[in-house]
Amino acid sequence: MPALENAFAGQKYLLQDTPSRAEPGKGNVLHLLKKHGQALLVALAVVLTVVLGYTGVNLYFEELEDPRSPWDIGYYILCLFVLEVGELEGTVPWQLTVARLLGAGVAFWAVVRAGLLLFDERLRAAKPGRWRGHAVVCGLGRKGLCLALELRAKGIRVAAIGREADHPNLLRCRKEGVVVFLGDATDPELLERAGATRAGHVFMVTGDDGANVEAAMKLYEIKKIGRGNNPSLALTVRGIYARLLCLVNARPAPENNQTKCFVHVVDLHLCELFKQHSTFKDDTDQLDVRVFNTYETAARLLLAGHPLEGDTAEDQDKQPHLVLLGFGKMGQSIALQAAKIAHYPSGRPLRITVIDREASRRRDLFFGGYPKFPALCRAEFLDAEISSNDTIDRLDAWAREPGSRVTLAVCLDEDSESLNTAMKIAARIGGYGVRVHVRMFE
Repeated sequence: MPALENAFAGQKYLLQDTPSRAEPGKGNVLHLLKKHGQALLVALAVVLTVVLGYTGVNLYFEELEDPRSPWDIGYYILCLFVLEVGELEGTVPWQLTVARLLGAGVAFWAVVRAGLLLFDERLRAAKPGRWRGHAVVCGLGRKGLCLALELRAKGIRVAAIGREADHPNLLRCRKEGVVVFLGDATDPELLERAGATRAGHVFMVTGDDGANVEAAMKLYEIKKIGRGNNPSLALTVRGIYARLLCLVNARPAPENNQTKCFVHVVDLHLCELFKQHSTFKDDTDQLDVRVFNTYETAARLLLAGHPLEGDTAEDQDKQPHLVLLGFGKMGQSIALQAAKIAHYPSGRPLRITVIDREASRRRDLFFGGYPKFPALCRAEFLDAEISSNDTIDRLDAWAREPGSRVTLAVCLDEDSESLNTAMKIAARIGGYGVRVHVRMFE
């Protein structure tokens, strides 16, 4: 059976130069103490308060020759936690004294804990304002969530910006220690509150190319404001104040630490245009903008790790035949990357076959953006159901063709559909050496 490969590289490859932190084992005692140590200490204090309090109250009233029932003693124990025992006459047993102190400590902890929970959002929101070198993730969709969780797993402090208060990913991020701000990532004030100007890495992954680009431009402007290099700053209170300080102290405006800003742009044309923007070619500024496209990155890594021409001498003489099941963003990126290579030892042109329910419509749109693509390879587009028996029969026939090396990439949007289709195809053409790559989100 051919190997089933995951062809979706995603954003993990942006973080390869970041040192990772060892993940603690589930049965590690130290890890449990670190995670639940406070709760264990409070529970122990409560147990000791009850045990010592019962013993101490019982001894106290026996000393006064006024024994009390267990119900009365239980009431006095409850009073220990609300500080209503009152002044005790005579000799107080040490057990009761310790219990009173422990009860007061538990009560104090409960009050502090309640205050922290009450003002949790405000306290969390204030943290990134003091951070430096942290990461800011703009957008809490699938990509933003993966980035935030992976950064946290590496021990990096993370602030995130999301639009929807009831988004399911928001609670998961907060559970992992991510400070989440609600609002528009293109809002300069919100970017500053998240500490984007002092961050080591900023990721624009909102799911909207326009919003990602605009947010990057806003961050660029903020960094310029911080440096005092923008002439329009003279009209702002911050700009005037910063310039006055520089004049009084006779020193230049302070430089910020450089921030690496990764901007996700799905539209490949916009991606190329944005890379050439003169705004981000200034080597003197403190913002290093890098445009990336997860589909383009995945396609490049896929073809680099699994060349279409194969690895053996026998494969070198065969014509590469790339079959794409689905022609969305992932399929288009693989086709473009394969066409860019398009020079193979056999000297025969690359053959690309696209099977999609809307292959003809998507072909016209694709050729409109890349008119030279047909000249780089032999491209064929077939309107068909991807998992139908007719499609599998075609794949089986192509796999049997002599002098052809078939590589299959399943590029559907749904993970379950992709995997089911790949398994169905693999069961049919498993004996012909066809490698099947599956695009998976999870």
